[in-house]
Amino acid sequence: MSALVDCPELQLPDDDDSDTEDEYLDSNSLLFQSEAPIDIISAGIDVQPTNVVKQILAEAGLSIGITDPPSSETDRLRLETDSISTTSSQDISEDPSNYTAVIPDWKEQNMLVFVLSEAGKPIYSRYGDECRLASIMGVMQALVSFVAASNDELLSVDAGERSFVFLTRPHLILVAVGSVAEPKEHLVVCLGYVYSQLLSLLTLQRLDHRFTVQKNLDLRRLLVGDSRLISSIVEFVEDSFAAFLQSVSYLPLAPAARDACSQIISQSVKSRVVVFGLLLHRNHLVSLVRMKGHELHPADIHLIINLVCSSQSLKSVQTHWIPICLPKFDANGFLYANIAFLDNHTSSVLLSVDSTQFYALEEAKDAIFDSRCC
Repeated sequence: MSALVDCPELQLPDDDDSDTEDEYLDSNSLLFQSEAPIDIISAGIDVQPTNVVKQILAEAGLSIGITDPPSSETDRLRLETDSISTTSSQDISEDPSNYTAVIPDWKEQNMLVFVLSEAGKPIYSRYGDECRLASIMGVMQALVSFVAASNDELLSVDAGERSFVFLTRPHLILVAVGSVAEPKEHLVVCLGYVYSQLLSLLTLQRLDHRFTVQKNLDLRRLLVGDSRLISSIVEFVEDSFAAFLQSVSYLPLAPAARDACSQIISQSVKSRVVVFGLLLHRNHLVSLVRMKGHELHPADIHLIINLVCSSQSLKSVQTHWIPICLPKFDANGFLYANIAFLDNHTSSVLLSVDSTQFYALEEAKDAIFDSRCC
C-alpha cells in the first residue's frame, strides 16, 4: 500500500555537506511536512498567474514568444482514442434526431459536475450530453447572476437530499451536486480541480483573452477530445484523499533505489532547459527532480499524473510532446512535456519552458531509460 505524504509544497532538506551547489536540478526524493499551517480549501482551488515561465525563459536568454499557445499546425495533441465526441448545439437544434446521449438517472449518481460560461453556455457535464442540459445550466447561471446583482456570491444551495455547490471564476461557473451528507468542502475541492484541469489545457491568459474577444464563446470548440481528462480528474478527487489533503502518493521504494533514480534523472537532464523531471509508475510518483528555486505543487503533480494515466493513446508511440499549463506553478504559461513509457506502467515526464527542446529532451529520456533506473 502506498503512503500518502502531506506536502503543501515539495521541499528539499538542507544539506550543508553537499558539493553540488551549482547543479542545475535538485533531487526531491524525500518529502518533508511544511511547518507552516495550510488552508486546505484555498490550496486546492487557488491558481497562481505568476508568469514564472516567462521569467525562466528570460533568465535563459530565450524568446518569451514560445510560451504562446501552439499554432494550428502544432496544436495540442488530441487523444483520439480517449476522446468524447462533442456535437454542436447548432446541429442539435436543427435536427432533434441527433440526440444520442441519454440523461441517466441522476439519483443514482454520487456526484454531478457542470461547467458553464458566464453567459450560460454549456461547457461540460459529467453525465449526459451538455447540449441537452442547456436549460438546466441556464437556471444555474440565473441563480448566480441574481445573487451577484446584490453584490454577493452564491456558494451553495441545499435542496432536499442534494447540495448544490457553486464556484465562480472569471468567465466560468462551476457547479457540483452531491448528497447533503457529503462535506461541501470536498465538492469545492473537486470544482477547483476541474477549473485547474481546464487551465492546464488552455492557460488562464488564453481563456481570458478568448472570452474578452467573444463574450458568448462556445468553449467546447477549444476542448474537443479533452472531456475525458476532466472526467478523469473528477474521478480522482472522488476516489482519493490525496486531492483533499494536497498530498502525493509515492511508490514504496527503498531510499537508496529512489535516490539512484533521482541521480540518474538529474545527470541525464543536466545543463538542459528542464524545469521538472518525474518518474511515474502507474499513478504513483517514483522520483522527482526540479530546477533550483522552483517548486512543484501536489495539485500540479495530480494534473500531470491525470494526463499520463487517463490516456491509453499515450502508450501508442514512443514519445509525445504536449504543452501543459500547471496552474499552481504558472497559470499563464505553457510548459512542454516530453512523455514516454518504458513499459505499460512506467513513464517519464520531462518538463521544459522551451518548445524547441524536443530533441534535447528526447536524448535525456533515452539516457534515463537506457540506465534502467526504473
